[in-house]
Amino acid sequence: MAELGKGLSRRLSSSEKSKRPADGNLVRLYLPVPWLHAPAAGVVTVLMIAKAVEELNFGMFSVYIMLFFGITYLLYGLAVTSSDIYPKWPGWVAVVLAFISFVVGAAFNLGGPSAVLINMLFSGVSTLLVVWTLVLGVLLWRKA
Repeated sequence: MAELGKGLSRRLSSSEKSKRPADGNLVRLYLPVPWLHAPAAGVVTVLMIAKAVEELNFGMFSVYIMLFFGITYLLYGLAVTSSDIYPKWPGWVAVVLAFISFVVGAAFNLGGPSAVLINMLFSGVSTLLVVWTLVLGVLLWRKA
């Protein structure tokens, strides 16, 4: 399972680069130019395109949360719990945090952007997953 999680992590890290052109910077940087030069009837079209890019960004980000912070850490957690070398508790912590991340990503995908979901839940859970990664790194280092 660790190999599956590592492969998914590498794959998602490279696919995150494909998300870059459709982030909010695209709208912020390129919307003013068409906006200034568009005829009165074209302003609505430019705004609809900007809204579509924004919705695409939210959809891709929510899937990224579900895959990278949900499934990848779930696989790492299950790998740790199935190991005889490491204690079981870090694995179960990762499984619980990964499940919460997956639910946050799914709720973000279904409900749209929410300050509570992103600013509080996702930020907190992702911070805890980073701490989990550091703790597991220390455990790996001690066993090496």
